[in-house]
Amino acid sequence: MKFSIIAALALVVGPAAAEIYLQEQFDEAWTKRWTESTKWKPKAEMGAWKHTAGEWYADENDKGIQTSEDARFYGISAPLKKTFTSGSTDLVIQYSVKH
Repeated sequence: MKFSIIAALALVVGPAAAEIYLQEQFDEAWTKRWTESTKWKPKAEMGAWKHTAGEWYADENDKGIQTSEDARFYGISAPLKKTFTSGSTDLVIQYSVKH
């Protein structure tokens, strides 16, 4: 019984203690915050990012970025708001993909 109470508290307190370093909603100004990679592959091999809600959506205003061409390379990055050092803790990267 004692273990289950501790486990339940960890589930409730743990996520609340997480710190967010990057959160993106991909609004109309997303290109000002993100930088497309241009130096690691020739321009002819790079694909273009498309700002869209996708083909199947519940809300046409809920947009993200999508790769627009098959058989192309894609690279994109955005700066963190502050420096991140993991030290001895785990780094968890979470993202959603709609396919």
